[in-house]
Amino acid sequence: MSSLFSKLDCSVNIPSVFPQKAHPMPPPYSTNDQPVHTNKFYANMLLGDRNLYVYSQPYSVWWTGNSVSNFNGLAISHQDESARTYGPNSSANPVDYFFMPSGVMMMCLGASFNGNPTFSTSTWGPLSVTAILTNNSASIKYPIASGMGFVTGIYSGIAPQISSQVGFKSISSATTVRTGLTRVNVTLENNQSWSIYVYIPTGATATVSQSDSQHISVHTTEANVVVQIAKLGSTSWQAVVDSAAGSYPTQVELDGGITSDNSVGTYTLKYNLSGTSTGGGTLLYAAPHHVESFTSTMNGKVTDYYLPSPVLGNLRLCVATELEMYERLPSSVGFLPWSVNKTAGDANFSFSNFSYADNELIIQAAEKELTNVDIGTATDLTSMYFSGKAMSKYANMLLVLTYIVKDTQLATQLLANLKTAFATFVNNKQQTPLFYDKSWKGLVSQAGISDSMADFGNTYYNDHHFHYGYFVHAAAIIGKVDQDIGDKSWASNSANKDWVNSLIRDVSTYGDDTTYPQSRNFDWYSGHSMAKGLFVSADGKDEESSSEDYNFAYGMKLWGSVIGDTLLSARANLILAIERRSMNHYMLYQSNNTTMPANYIGNKVSGIMFENKIDHTTYFGQLVQYIQGIHMIPITPISSYVRSPTFVKEEWDAKLASIIDNVTDGWRGLLMLNYALYDATTAYKFFSDTNFNYNYLDGGMSRTWALAFCKGLM
Repeated sequence: MSSLFSKLDCSVNIPSVFPQKAHPMPPPYSTNDQPVHTNKFYANMLLGDRNLYVYSQPYSVWWTGNSVSNFNGLAISHQDESARTYGPNSSANPVDYFFMPSGVMMMCLGASFNGNPTFSTSTWGPLSVTAILTNNSASIKYPIASGMGFVTGIYSGIAPQISSQVGFKSISSATTVRTGLTRVNVTLENNQSWSIYVYIPTGATATVSQSDSQHISVHTTEANVVVQIAKLGSTSWQAVVDSAAGSYPTQVELDGGITSDNSVGTYTLKYNLSGTSTGGGTLLYAAPHHVESFTSTMNGKVTDYYLPSPVLGNLRLCVATELEMYERLPSSVGFLPWSVNKTAGDANFSFSNFSYADNELIIQAAEKELTNVDIGTATDLTSMYFSGKAMSKYANMLLVLTYIVKDTQLATQLLANLKTAFATFVNNKQQTPLFYDKSWKGLVSQAGISDSMADFGNTYYNDHHFHYGYFVHAAAIIGKVDQDIGDKSWASNSANKDWVNSLIRDVSTYGDDTTYPQSRNFDWYSGHSMAKGLFVSADGKDEESSSEDYNFAYGMKLWGSVIGDTLLSARANLILAIERRSMNHYMLYQSNNTTMPANYIGNKVSGIMFENKIDHTTYFGQLVQYIQGIHMIPITPISSYVRSPTFVKEEWDAKLASIIDNVTDGWRGLLMLNYALYDATTAYKFFSDTNFNYNYLDGGMSRTWALAFCKGLM
């Protein structure tokens, strides 16, 4: 079988309907026409003054800039768990937010430059980047990778200097670990312990001395000196850290595969290493969802040591060249209503719950919701996000009419109308047309050329998986229904197929596709996607809607099944499985969650999850239904796979039961449809009430789908 991360098939590289333009805010320096990531952990190094924090986990690193006297280099910080800040009332349970203090320069891996160096980056990967400081013939390269245990600098033409704004409380005598590798240990004024390693490839011994209370100098004239810094949790770590010193990752590659029966998938974060070590690898930190799903290849590579991360719990220290995990895949989840309590799948979907009266009610709801509605007008809105939601809404209705109530006449009419509406977007004639951005390399909305926040920041790469996921999901349904009751050519039509695949490639391309960056949104280390695009952020990238994240992968899974791309569906299944695990650690909190702080899990959902902070709020308001509901929308068959009945019931009791009667807008319907994941009978009674209020429906939701979904879970 081909690699799970091979390129998505697309007959046209960039469809001609997308004009090609430069971005209004291009990268700060030449990229040699390479795709540059917009939503990765290191994006702050490409934005603004390029000196805000980058959260590589467990460390945060940043360029000190040229304005920080006597500290020119890459700053390093790691906060102990005791430093975590809770607010606004730290004694509350649950608290509204928590974060780690940023910008405390524990260490700085730099040099004393003759003049101001130039800062740049290169080799922009999905989990790694190289930062570079240059000044005339002198340079320092910093390979930065998610989960790296050492912060490493490779020096050329300049002597290393290690600094600390916190200050050095003590420094040990130099120890020769092995030929060419020298270590000194330091204790900072805040009592943190760090090890500094100097590796000289020729085997020479470095001389290390303390210049003053904040600076340590490395005296050597050798070329390609490597300096590595690692924090120690205790002195018992020393032998393990010593065994990995001298080796460091330069890039991280993705690999993976699935079993022949599509039931299990594996994925590997492969750290390409330079240098050598005696331990057979380098220091890597694994997050809780990694450790929980390690394959047997990780046996003997995992230690009992850990460092706390800002938002991913305790990261386990490993000595390895890669992290390999496995997941059981949601292969049985298809188009039709599905829950973890009723896992038959589409082929064995039970229609026994649907009485004649139920079907009649669903048909009546569909007729009401389609009467005097121009699907083209209803879906061509001023935002790709709202347009996508509307398109997905009517596609779900088409699914119900075709396969559940089997009203072929109404389904055929709706199919034709949806094809016409979708053609507006395929021809790029919608109110917010897309263009191919030649600068960063992606598909973005023309709405934001003069206003970065237009269309929710789409032009600046905000929320692409949210926006485009709805279209991919809708396309999968249109394509499937067309194959069954239409002319069978819609999904195979090159214009339609290439347009949908282009959206997928923008968000989630792999392999040798150089038209887009690899895996723009999904973070294979954190296990979920990042929504924030080209906007600086002191707390790093973030995401506030776990559900719209996995909705993209769900749409991709279905689209792959329609066009016969088994690798696309398999990769989507793997992403969904990873998200299920990671989100239930970091975003959705059952009462037995031990990853998040105990005084936060009572919120039941993260709210906005940054890389350094979690805040129980949204960008559009602080009402409870907003904060909880943004992690539900949209409710589809994949929802139950991620949101377990136990979690749904706990969240309902803790957050929603007391407010539901006071919610009178579209959020009420969403909350009730989510309740069907626990109690479909009660939810069905709500939507089947003869006096049902259509004001309870969100713009992306129909009563038709709600009735069929609830009944399908009963």
